[in-house]
Amino acid sequence: MANTYINIKLHVIFAVKNRESLLPTLLLPHLHAYIAKSLNQRGHRVIAVGGTNNHIHNRINFI
Repeated sequence: MANTYINIKLHVIFAVKNRESLLPTLLLPHLHAYIAKSLNQRGHRVIAVGGTNNHIHNRINFI
């Protein structure tokens, strides 16, 4: 089909086992940047990365 358009958006959550606060708060911005860079290098468009010290949210436009 010539006019087919597919747009898949993913909301991925990584959680620490038992939701313990194990991710250091000072390293969160670096971890978010690393995840965004890794996804972008694989050809995906990262909409947002965020979270707290026990989980991380990723919103991705899957291309």
